[in-house]
Amino acid sequence: MKFKTIIGNVTLISERKSHIILHHPIMENFLVSLKEILENPEEIRYSNYSDEVLLFYRFFDKIEGGKYIVAVINQTDKEVKTAYLTHRIKIGRKYKQSL
Repeated sequence: MKFKTIIGNVTLISERKSHIILHHPIMENFLVSLKEILENPEEIRYSNYSDEVLLFYRFFDKIEGGKYIVAVINQTDKEVKTAYLTHRIKIGRKYKQSL
């Protein structure tokens, strides 16, 4: 699956999709939301571990009483690495697109 994002086209390969479902089983129901999250995130942050990794956040009030879905993207290979639910946006630097 390919998605258009602020950093260019991003791909979700079948191996990563399987990883997401295996490690975050609830996400199987919400993978259809990845397009919305990646194309229209509410916020993008750098990972605390690497500036090559971006966290795309979008809030959904109908998921477990209100949760964010986070899509983790590697900027180098432009792939979705994982996606999961969280109750808050992580502390860290906001992403600013280079001009």
